[in-house]
Amino acid sequence: MAIGFPASYSERVDLNISRSSARNVVAHAFDRIGWHFEMLDADTFKAFVSVSGLSWGEFVTVSLSEASILQIRSACRNWQIIDWGKNKKNVEQFLSLFEARAAREEQLNGGEPAYLDADDKTPIERAIE
Repeated sequence: MAIGFPASYSERVDLNISRSSARNVVAHAFDRIGWHFEMLDADTFKAFVSVSGLSWGEFVTVSLSEASILQIRSACRNWQIIDWGKNKKNVEQFLSLFEARAAREEQLNGGEPAYLDADDKTPIERAIE
């Protein structure tokens, strides 16, 4: 149970897949859970969790850093001070789906291709720029 203003919970996870694959896996996880989400930029997603018996709803934000780290944070809406464990449950639910799908992606793709740079661009894409 988190207490704060607003109550929140966050975790950081190392990525074992490319950033472009991670973007697809994040969207897939949100879809599977049923959370409506939007992309704030190429590496930041924000989902909206509806009202439940434990809270007035939460915002779940997922960011992909350049250091191949996924940061996920769930925070209550509407100034709720106690979350009754709902934010931690949101993060765990998301990470469970994300990690399962990411492991599958890594297995299918054999890891991150060596020719991609830090922004997941191919040599041709870099030459065009």
